[in-house]
Amino acid sequence: MKKSKSILIVLLIFILGIGTGIGAATLFASDQVLYKDSTTVKTALDDLYSKVNYGNATAAQILSGKTALVGGSKITGSMANLSSSTPYQHTSSNTTKVVLGDAAYVTDLYNTSTSSSPGKYVEIRYNSTAGYITGNTLFAVPQATMASAIGLTAAKIAKGNTILGIAGTYTGGNAKYGTLSATTNTNYTVNTGLSSITHFVLIGKDVTGGWINTVYSPTLLGGNYYMSGMGQGSRDWSCNSSKVAVGSSGTCQDTLFRVVSVSGGNITLKSPSKTDYWTPGTVYWFAY
Repeated sequence: MKKSKSILIVLLIFILGIGTGIGAATLFASDQVLYKDSTTVKTALDDLYSKVNYGNATAAQILSGKTALVGGSKITGSMANLSSSTPYQHTSSNTTKVVLGDAAYVTDLYNTSTSSSPGKYVEIRYNSTAGYITGNTLFAVPQATMASAIGLTAAKIAKGNTILGIAGTYTGGNAKYGTLSATTNTNYTVNTGLSSITHFVLIGKDVTGGWINTVYSPTLLGGNYYMSGMGQGSRDWSCNSSKVAVGSSGTCQDTLFRVVSVSGGNITLKSPSKTDYWTPGTVYWFAY
């Protein structure tokens, strides 16, 4: 009741002030609401009402603990401050706040302003209570979540290394190796264990005791099944279009290992008929 009387008295004084020529600035100077003496009561009241009856924010859009005057009513905010309420920080000695996400993605980010993509980005999603985030706040997901997002598996990590909690098992990819005991002019079939062969390498001894090598590739030598190399010392001999070993008086069949056939990961070789440039015995093979 006292409040109503006070409002009525203030309004009466305000009306009397305008009507008797007492400036409204004198009555409301402390609130900085100033009107000319010629202002009508209705105009002044409408203006005052508009000043306290504005805004459309809801409690969820106002930070928790803060208040605002909305539509003439006092609103107390309920928006969570995610940065201050999270119990996580960067490290025990670094207090930078960390908010936990729930998912991670690798995607071609799209810029709607330029209608273009700046490239691949790693994204962390936050999909919990809406709230306020301050600057220098970090987002985090478990290592396993990030590893899954980027397609990381143990087979893609070299053995002895651990990335994002995944211990590597990779030991050399598809390369396979072994030995064969070779004599002259003999066929040898090697099961490499591969589904297909891109390159096949033989390493053996030359007549001087040094190591020599020979290489086969399906695209090598125009498709001829003669392996390049296995020449004397460091010389790299290969077959020409007439199947003659370059730098040798003999034919390819005489001086170089020949590939008889290839089927999937199996390769059949024929050893040279001559021992002018290589020494029969253990030959090491590598396939990939």
